[in-house]
Amino acid sequence: MTDEINQVIESSEGADEQVSEAVEEQAVDEYAEEAKTYGWVDAEDFSGDGNHMSAEAFMTRGPGTSRKSQAENAALKKQLSSMETDFDARFKRMEAANQARMDAELETRMAKIAKRKLEAVEDGDVDAYKALEAEELTKEAKPTVDGLSPEEQGAIETWIEKNQWFKEDRAASQTATHDYDTFKSRGLSPAEALEKVTERARVRHPFLFDAPAAAVAAKQTVAAVDGGGLSRSATGKKGWGDIPVEDRKLVARQIQDGEWDALAAKSKVTPQAAFAESYWSQDNA
Repeated sequence: MTDEINQVIESSEGADEQVSEAVEEQAVDEYAEEAKTYGWVDAEDFSGDGNHMSAEAFMTRGPGTSRKSQAENAALKKQLSSMETDFDARFKRMEAANQARMDAELETRMAKIAKRKLEAVEDGDVDAYKALEAEELTKEAKPTVDGLSPEEQGAIETWIEKNQWFKEDRAASQTATHDYDTFKSRGLSPAEALEKVTERARVRHPFLFDAPAAAVAAKQTVAAVDGGGLSRSATGKKGWGDIPVEDRKLVARQIQDGEWDALAAKSKVTPQAAFAESYWSQDNA
């Protein structure tokens, strides 16, 4: 009986040793597989100066550590370069699209003024004609912040106090200033323009506001706008669905506000398709 017990114990110890050796061998193999990608070779193939290093030593305290770091840094730089290139391309596309939108808006506005001038001539209304000529000359006027009335200055200061992000996020504040000028140029009162600025800022920068619902609202806005767009046309050209979601979010409020209606009417397409055509104008050329 004692001999049988000893055999069982010896058999168990032998199995433990085999398991331990297998684990060690697996660990060595794992190091070897990675180490070979950074220049390590087996002992029988080693022909360099000095003593041969194990795969583990090569990767934990030998040349493998620096070579791995260099490879990772190179990969990271390549990734960052790709991201920068993508961002620059997206910025240029947005710039081209907005320029097409503004050109269409100006063309539509000038056509309306020309029509009204013709009507004034037919009616013999000299004063109306002169007023329309003066309006025509303002097509390139730049809005300024100088000479604000006390009421407008007070409205702006009150609004800034309620929207501290305007003083903390430079990019968002620059965008908001541009939006305010745009809304003011359309004849909105300061209060109305500031309200529009807030609405648009919530869509563009939901993280600046304390309620996570703002982010949800932005997604809902994009979803509502998406309905009129096309992913790809029958010709295989890029369309609304190919535009990065971040850029679609930026333009969603503009589409809701009717800012793309003039270009859409000119091209005889939906506002989403009008934006997409302008956005991908160079890619689809």
